Amino acid sequence: MNSIIAAFGRMEAENLTPSDIDVVICSFRMVTCPCEPIQDVLSKAYQLAVKNGDLSNNPARLVDYRPENNRRIPYLLDSEKS
Repeated sequence: MNSIIAAFGRMEAENLTPSDIDVVICSFRMVTCPCEPIQDVLSKAYQLAVKNGDLSNNPARLVDYRPENNRRIPYLLDSEKS
């Protein structure tokens, strides 16, 4: 969760747009992190904030899920060996 918070920097939750969230999710994809769990966490956090009355809308629900490449690599890459 800390890496997700750090990715947004000082952006305020109520000012985020679906495109801002999509950019952050795609930045995690570049580090070969599965994006679906990140998108699920963000959507749930917004859902709880709306339910508790802290925010008025959930922009994370408007972000399209992207297909994941779940192909497994059966060996370690040189960069993963250290």
